[in-house]
Order: sequence, then C-alpha cells, then structure tokens
Amino acid sequence: MWVGIVAVLLVAVVQFVCAHTIDLQPHSEYCFYEDMHVGDEMTLTYQVSGGGHLDVDTMLFNPSGNLLFEQRHKDTGTYDFTADADGRYKYCFSNKFSAVTDKTLRYVWVSTMPIARLTRASVSFNVHGVLYLTEEEGLIPR
Repeated sequence: MWVGIVAVLLVAVVQFVCAHTIDLQPHSEYCFYEDMHVGDEMTLTYQVSGGGHLDVDTMLFNPSGNLLFEQRHKDTGTYDFTADADGRYKYCFSNKFSAVTDKTLRYVWVSTMPIARLTRASVSFNVHGVLYLTEEEGLIPR
C-alpha cells in the first residue's frame, strides 16, 4: 500500500533543484531564464560568497517584463513565487554598481511543476542547468 501512495505522489508533481556559482565582473549583470506555466512554483535563493562588501543587486521579472522582486546591495536573499502567467521568467544578478570588485555568487533555484508537463526539453534544462545568457551575448533562442 505504501508503494502505491508514494507512486501517486511522485506522478503528481516533480521538483527540480539546481545550484550554480557565477563570477560577476565589475559593471556586469547576468540574467537567466526559466520557462514556466500558470501554477508552477519557484524559489530563488542566493548568497554572495566573495568580493568587496559581499553585495549584489537581484531582480526577477515576469514574461511581460514587470518586476516581481528586487533587492539592492544585499549579500543573501530568497524569493518564493507561483507563476501567474505562462512564459519565460527572467532573473538577474547585477554588479553594475561596483567599479573594481568582482563578486562570487552562489544561487539555487527550486522549480515545481506537474509531471503532466514534463518533457525531454524540460528535463534537459533543469537537470543539466543549461543557462540562457543576455541578448548581448547572443545565446537566447528566438
């Protein structure tokens, strides 16, 4: 009986956890993208582990470009949200305010989605951590 209950729970929802470390040069910003659907949940947690005053700016935007979350000059932060629209959500870490100091940042995001929408592409993105970079770097798929 327990096996059946566990199997039903696993079939209902899949949760992904990815952790990354990035180095932010002075005057730089890195943005990352997550395709989400209405009802998907995401938690973004970050910590600056090296450089200067251990602070960065963090922003999260919905698919329409509206700002959902912003922290300025912070060393750590966490934001939980549920997608209210289908589309590509963007989150950015910025060191634009720093003139000379690099920053090392570790961040983790946890994404939860119904398994009915799980596809080979979403597994590849989430498990392997493929990151889409800013438009200036020319790697965003159209």
